[in-house]
Formats: sequence, structure tokens, C-alpha cells
Amino acid sequence: MNYNIINTTHVEPPEKRIGTLLLLNPKIELNINMAVIKYYHFGRQLINMAKVNAKENDLEKAYVYYTRFMTLFLETIKEHPDYKNVPIEERNLNYRALRKAFLNTENIKTKLLKQFRTQYKLRQEQNKNHQTNVEQEHYNSVQSSSNNCSSQLN
Repeated sequence: MNYNIINTTHVEPPEKRIGTLLLLNPKIELNINMAVIKYYHFGRQLINMAKVNAKENDLEKAYVYYTRFMTLFLETIKEHPDYKNVPIEERNLNYRALRKAFLNTENIKTKLLKQFRTQYKLRQEQNKNHQTNVEQEHYNSVQSSSNNCSSQLN
């Protein structure tokens, strides 16, 4: 899945791009027939994938994986009927992972916003330069046509 949402002709404002990343984060459908502990194992996989992507500097994917993990364990998992039967040690491990994930997500978000602002500013400058070039070409074309007409009259 490609989370890189950079459009070559248009770049969304930085805050909107962060919001778009969150939209790429589909809600995990809870299957009450699946053992609740499997969701905890899946959560560890999400954290591992987030760490790998962060290490590879694929911050957009890392951000999505971390937010998916947090959504799963802050919102979704509590709906599982066996949630209260999860061993306390497992819940404590998960709680610590949530705290780290929150800090990592905030750190990544800061980096992404900086990166997105730079890209947005660059795209704005490119669009401005392109518009200036188009206007200059149009002006030159009009001037050339005007000169051709005047030389034909003489």
C-alpha cells in the first residue's frame, strides 16, 4: 500500500495532508470470535512495522501504523467480550507500548509537518514560477504577433 500522497501538480496544505493520512487508517473491524490475545499479537506487529518504517525514514507509513495501533487499543479492543480476561501483564506491556507509541507518533507528526511544509512551500514556488513563465511566453507570443503585423504593414 502506498501512503505517499504527493501529487505532482498539487500538494495539499500540511495540516490537511496529516488528516489525509489518518483517513488512510481504516478502522479495524473487531471479530468477537477471534481470541482477544490475537489482537494484542497483531498490535505488536503494528508496532514492529511502524518501527521498521520509521527506521527506513518512511514516516508516512510509520505514522499510519502507530495511529492504527493506538486506535485499536484506545478505542476498539474494549468492545471485545474477553477484553477483561486479558492477563494484567499483557495489558501492562501494552500500556507501556501505547505510551511509547504516542510519543513516537507525536515526534513523527512533527517531522512530517516540517517535511510537508517544505514540500508545500516548494510546490507553491514552482507553481508561481510556472505561472510567470506561462505569462512571459504569452507576452512574447503577443509581442511577436504584433511585430509581425507591423512589419507586414510597412
